[in-house]
Amino acid sequence: MIDKKTNNKLSKVLTGKERKASWWSRNRRKKLTNDIVKVLTEFEVRSAWAHKAFVSAQEKRPKNITVYVEFAKATEEGFANKVDMAMDKAFPRKKINVIDVKSLLPSVKEFAFRDVDKIL
Repeated sequence: MIDKKTNNKLSKVLTGKERKASWWSRNRRKKLTNDIVKVLTEFEVRSAWAHKAFVSAQEKRPKNITVYVEFAKATEEGFANKVDMAMDKAFPRKKINVIDVKSLLPSVKEFAFRDVDKIL
């Protein structure tokens, strides 16, 4: 039989604790998000969101960065593609996908916005 003290230690060990990313990776990720925001403000973006794991630097070396954007003015269909191409030019070593929020279906939008943080 396990005593109470050992049982408390085991329960603390077995519970999943999220590890905080190092200060260096958090600062680099903050710098990258600020650079992304600078490019987005050139295209009159009202607000932008990115996944929490990317913003908090828990995701190491992300291959694809997805940014959900909402434009300030009414835009034509392919404007998000133009912003995506501008992102590719600004960040040649990163793959940044830009998705317009208005183009998402409501069910997909609800699913996608469960784990995002606002960056702009």
